[in-house]
Amino acid sequence: MNKVVKALLLLAVANILIGLYAYGVFLQVPIFQGHPLMLQHILEPIFYVIVSVIGNYLVFKSIYFSDKNRIIRFNELKFLLPVVFLLLTIGVGFGIHTSSQMVADLLGDGHVGYENNSSSLVYKLASFLDEGPGHWLVSIPMLLFYFFLSLIEFNRKAANLLNYEKVLVLLVALIIGVGLGIGGFEGSFNGFNQNYLILPIAAILLYKIYKNKISFALKFWDNPFTAFFTVSLVVYTVFVLIFSAVYGFKINPGTDLNWTIKLPF
Repeated sequence: MNKVVKALLLLAVANILIGLYAYGVFLQVPIFQGHPLMLQHILEPIFYVIVSVIGNYLVFKSIYFSDKNRIIRFNELKFLLPVVFLLLTIGVGFGIHTSSQMVADLLGDGHVGYENNSSSLVYKLASFLDEGPGHWLVSIPMLLFYFFLSLIEFNRKAANLLNYEKVLVLLVALIIGVGLGIGGFEGSFNGFNQNYLILPIAAILLYKIYKNKISFALKFWDNPFTAFFTVSLVVYTVFVLIFSAVYGFKINPGTDLNWTIKLPF
């Protein structure tokens, strides 16, 4: 199996695990007696950061250490610093998101008897950092990170994917695209939806990828990661349009639709 495809499959697994953790209910062991902060909330920052950074690093590794093309289209050394910075920013974003969520959970977010805490300044700050920067510093750096990986991949030899590998790439793109869309609706604060930021960025990146493909006369499947990224952005856009048409643009799947998955442990 092509090693980029293999890394993308691991990325899909990482994102599925993050999704299960985000919407799952498990490890309901109270940390402080009489308070609704559970063991699940405490482990969340560690889990998110480790899984997301490892998953994305493996994709970077699979692309960067692939065989180079004889035609070098970009000076990829100048991309290394932004790539490392964006990968670290994703980890920081997950850290802000989960730590702020942990504070909100400690104050009884959504629990009966803790309604008065929602008016406190600490709770409001935690909610803002959770739903605002905590989401923005993950999704936007991730899109830019993937775009730089795409530019690096243009310096690599064209892949010759088998049909089943192409199907796997499309499947991973579907998972990541939908996940990005769900995260976009989750990341909203005071009516400002994260999709206001992601949609124009996605459109710009799609245009730049298309322009590079035409300029370099490359076929769609020559670059498996770029193919994945392109389809992911298209899936994301379609998902946002359909979801907003059904539920409204400012709906939050977690709080408004009460999406939860009860796990048996």
